Amino acid sequence: MINGSSLKVAVRVRPFNQREKAMRSKCIISMAGNNCTILDPKDLQNKRTFTFDYCYWSTDGYIENDQGVFLPNGPHSRYISQEHVFNELGRAVLENAWNGYNATIFSYGQTGSGKSYLMTGYGGNKGLVPMICEALFQEIKQRQSKDGQFYVYFSMFEIYNEQVQDLLSKVFANQFMTKHSEINLVDLAGSERQRSAGTAPDRFNEARAINLSLTTLGNVISSLSDKAVGKRVQYIPYRNSILTRLLSTALGGNSKTIMVTMISPADIYYDETMSTLRFAERAKNVQNRAVINESLTEQLLMDLKEDNTGLRARIADLEKAGDVHIDEQEVLKKLIVDNERQLKDMQKSWQQKLEEARREWEQQYSCIIKEEQMMAELPYFLNVNEDPQLSGAVKHFIHHGITTIGRTAGLQQDIVLKGLGILDKHAVLTSHDHKVVLEPINKARILINGVPVLTKHQLQHLDRVIIGSCSFYLYVGFPHERNDRDKIHKYNYEFFASELASIEGFGKVNVGMGEELKENLDPDLARIFHDFIAIMPMVAQANQISEELNKGVIFEPEVKNLTSTDAKGEGLEKEIIVKVINKVTKQVEIWPRDKFTDRKLLIEGIYQHFLENGTIPNMVEQDPFWDSVEILHLGSAHVWLETLAYCIAYEDQVEAINYRGKEEAIIQIRLLPCSPSGNPLGEESVIVDPDDLLGKRMDFQMQITLCLGVKWIQGNSSRGVQIGFMMYGLPAMLYTPAVWNNANFEMDYTMCFMIQHVTADFLSYLKTHAVVLELWGLQEGCQEMETEFAHVALAGNGSVLLDLCYRNQWTSVPQDSEKCRSKLSEQLKMLEEEIENLKDANRSLKSENIKMQRELERLRNLPSSSGLVTNGGPMKSANDRSDQKSPFPSWDAEFAKALKTFYFSMIGVRARLIHLKEVRPLDEGRILCLRYFANERNQLIEELGEELESCVGKLKNDIAKIIKRKKELQIDAVSPP
Repeated sequence: MINGSSLKVAVRVRPFNQREKAMRSKCIISMAGNNCTILDPKDLQNKRTFTFDYCYWSTDGYIENDQGVFLPNGPHSRYISQEHVFNELGRAVLENAWNGYNATIFSYGQTGSGKSYLMTGYGGNKGLVPMICEALFQEIKQRQSKDGQFYVYFSMFEIYNEQVQDLLSKVFANQFMTKHSEINLVDLAGSERQRSAGTAPDRFNEARAINLSLTTLGNVISSLSDKAVGKRVQYIPYRNSILTRLLSTALGGNSKTIMVTMISPADIYYDETMSTLRFAERAKNVQNRAVINESLTEQLLMDLKEDNTGLRARIADLEKAGDVHIDEQEVLKKLIVDNERQLKDMQKSWQQKLEEARREWEQQYSCIIKEEQMMAELPYFLNVNEDPQLSGAVKHFIHHGITTIGRTAGLQQDIVLKGLGILDKHAVLTSHDHKVVLEPINKARILINGVPVLTKHQLQHLDRVIIGSCSFYLYVGFPHERNDRDKIHKYNYEFFASELASIEGFGKVNVGMGEELKENLDPDLARIFHDFIAIMPMVAQANQISEELNKGVIFEPEVKNLTSTDAKGEGLEKEIIVKVINKVTKQVEIWPRDKFTDRKLLIEGIYQHFLENGTIPNMVEQDPFWDSVEILHLGSAHVWLETLAYCIAYEDQVEAINYRGKEEAIIQIRLLPCSPSGNPLGEESVIVDPDDLLGKRMDFQMQITLCLGVKWIQGNSSRGVQIGFMMYGLPAMLYTPAVWNNANFEMDYTMCFMIQHVTADFLSYLKTHAVVLELWGLQEGCQEMETEFAHVALAGNGSVLLDLCYRNQWTSVPQDSEKCRSKLSEQLKMLEEEIENLKDANRSLKSENIKMQRELERLRNLPSSSGLVTNGGPMKSANDRSDQKSPFPSWDAEFAKALKTFYFSMIGVRARLIHLKEVRPLDEGRILCLRYFANERNQLIEELGEELESCVGKLKNDIAKIIKRKKELQIDAVSPP
């Protein structure tokens, strides 16, 4: 019976975890019926809807009962519990199996998406595997009571690095079963996308080898999906990995298969979630051809019996025929004997295997009973693993007396550990009078509650013990020390790592342990904290390998920009880095996190080769422990520029702060307003209103005179330092000369700056920004840094010209120079046209000025007979005003004052216009200079337009006010008293 069906796909979205809550992540997933919609957090209008066979919402709307089981919080809750998933998916798997079909269910998703929770569960929330097994055993018991003996055989495989290991007892061969069905319950590893780190190809190659199973799984599903929609597919790569080889029947073969895709609701995982949903959508197209499994053994037994019956009948016929066929009779009798022996062997093999399995099960059961008895009597170490499903799988019991921990065992009760940093004789445990004392041997690495232990230490119940580099254990004390309130599950891998990070390397962030992260914690700090605790065990392992291989290299994790700020005082983006120190040469490298993880894979490969062969392979291309010598960023200091906006000199000693937020050096700095000739300005040049500088020239100097207490050079006198800084959007960083072999030195460094026309943008820059002095560390063999003055505009006197720097308009130069030249030419043409328009506007203004001057002359020459009178009589003529003061304001004076203001403002506008016309690119053959020129023109035109509009508007307002006042006085003058 062939039953064609497509692979069923379910999607389940889990609740927010503690890390996502700490980072204040937002939900980007919504579900309605069988539709799952994901929202792009960077573009809220961009959303994508997928349709699946099942959509399970498990993010919110639940409560926890007294048994720790999560249930819907009401009749209208959308929450899908573990039991609900089992009733829909798990029971379907069992029903298919009882009907004789192979059945498979596997989980897929990124690390931490809830795959293991779905399959195995946690606490009172059982997963699909235990619930399916329980239901299976219940059905077996019922069928055994009706049909007699009934057998089920289990295997549990672990696939790691393309190696298969059966974690349970030995697989009866399928040919000994009378009727059979296979149930595959698969918990896959995380599905993170592979990323290469910068220029090094190591990460991609190593990740491809380690994640071969998942990569091949994706290729298989893609090929099957293409085949289902009619595309030509020549080869399905089942045999490219162990996983797909084992699942070949489940994917496109003889099985009814369900894939449960697990996703996070958080916006920080948008890319990974979108990739997972796309993968699940492709998987819907996979077609399987499920058939009811007929037993090969039963058929073989029937065939043998029928064959024997036929052979006996043939012999009987031959005997009737006489002695002619004696040879044939002997052959047939021999065949009968062989068949009967084969039947007997098959039955004997079946009984033997059954007996072996029974003995093995009894032995395992005896071990379980013995373990439970020891747990009730003795203290023990409980393992803690990064994979929650492997935590608690190993228990090392501490017997009365002395127990040794190490690679080798001297006594039966000794604890043997195999791992990085474990010595042959690592530590001694002494159990006496209900007390357990741990003592390291030969300064072996042991941490208790995150703190290194060098002498005897009495263990306390629920102490966290780290032995070597990566062996994590929770100490469970004597029975009288335990109580029902012990939350052993709380002490997971993240708790260990968080505790270690807080004590060893993340003291600046007081955030507590794991799930106790505070809700009001800065999300950026929460993210970096979790990244830090994730990399710390990797660093410890790399250090241990380096020590065992005598590489002389130390790895130290740090947080870049932990306390650093930019030129406006705002925090810089934080990231994890790893400092690499050569203990022999004292040279230092800084590796980004991705580069370190790349290299660690190679380091582990070298270590594995060392364990297998006893030698270290030759590194022909590169040594994964070390790169080339490079310049390092040591720290930064801030020099605020606000005093320059008031033409006030500034002098101070500023601290250069390193990654850890500690002082790296002290730098003495001066900011001096000066004359064009370079002479410092005195107090008489101080201004009250910075706006008075608008449109004027400004010169100032930056002087770096001292650098004291440089920790970098104190650590190794052969080192050197340089200081670099940026000023007002310059396209290149300015560097001081290098200084070597001196931790306290004088530095006679002066840089002059000039801006020909102070703009509002430049004043705003001075008021709100600081110059960030970057302290760089030089090492023997590295090249000193030099200022690229080819990209910096210089004035005639050698000062750095700042007029061409517009911070908000600076863009990188396109690589297509011809296209850029064409674009800039068009832009320059438009600017020329705008200049001509401004000239026309200026001519119109001049014409309007002439008209207004004529109107003023006309008003001055008005005759006394015009009928205008004052309160005391007729108005005096213009000629009489020289010897008699009028009671009215002088209209000539008012108009003249307004025109004078307009005239002087237009002088400034005219100067800008002339400057705009005269300014030319420093080098018309260079794209960068043309970019400067275009930026300058844009800014000058914008400022010119604003100033021109302001001048004309002010003149119109002044004249309107004068005319209004004049009319009001005229009306008062002619009105009757």
